[in-house]
Amino acid sequence: RQYPKMSNAKAAFAVVNEGECLYLPASWFHEVTSFGSDHAGHIALNYWFHPPDAEDNFENPYSSDFWPNDFRERFENEKEK
Repeated sequence: RQYPKMSNAKAAFAVVNEGECLYLPASWFHEVTSFGSDHAGHIALNYWFHPPDAEDNFENPYSSDFWPNDFRERFENEKEK
């Protein structure tokens, strides 16, 4: 089997409210149900800031360390505040 741990996967659910954003790392499988109220309407947007470029590499979807390093630096900077 290509993904032997897949049978142990657990579902995760999130409710994203008005003005909020949900970040999903590259290659994360997901399903979205989107709806708005009758009064305001809504828009759902999916944007790849930088699409994965390392084809056939689920564990490391990017060919450089730029994005993992950028994320780590931002996280470390937030912890220092």
